[in-house]
Amino acid sequence: MSVFRRQQEVVSQRLMSNMRQKRSAYSLPPADAFSYEGKKTLASFWGDFVHHHSHYEDNNIKLNVRADLTLKQGRQFYNRELNCYDNIFITEALAVYNIGEFLNKLNYDCYKHAYKRYGKKINITSCIEGGDANTRENMSKTDEEKRLHAHLLLERPKHMSIDDFEFAIIRRWRESSWGYDWNKIEEIDSIYSSSNYNMKLGTDSLDTENTHFKY
Repeated sequence: MSVFRRQQEVVSQRLMSNMRQKRSAYSLPPADAFSYEGKKTLASFWGDFVHHHSHYEDNNIKLNVRADLTLKQGRQFYNRELNCYDNIFITEALAVYNIGEFLNKLNYDCYKHAYKRYGKKINITSCIEGGDANTRENMSKTDEEKRLHAHLLLERPKHMSIDDFEFAIIRRWRESSWGYDWNKIEEIDSIYSSSNYNMKLGTDSLDTENTHFKY
């Protein structure tokens, strides 16, 4: 497992441990946090937690849009020292950075100066799949053959229509450094099913750097 992924794992364990303490209704059986069973248990707990806290007092869903976004697997850049073009290939760390770059612009589209001045953000959970099997211990051959991609559950602001929000997502993703064109945006039918699907590989998939979920 890469150093980056190990760091992400540690953060995800702490995150869900804190949530477990705040919500005693969710009790986890003893398990090694880094074992396959431990990761799947924590992933299931995460789905339960998001589902439980995904509604406002008026019963509207906080996370109401699903975005499946793909990334470019490689890019060319000009090497001034060698006076030639070099190739750089996507890594999980670059994917996390790109999602953050994308969300920075999307949050501004949603809340303008309230985001810049006061840090107002949309709620979001972010998961990453595909790519190199070396980054995830439990990845199948089928998963490894997939392009590195992101599964996001997002909160559409009440003042934006679904069409406007979808347009903003696609535009900002394509503008990002590693954003690719094969993307799917849709409204969420079941927050529980969507959250569990995104975490089907266990906590390895959770992008703690960009997940922002107020409850």
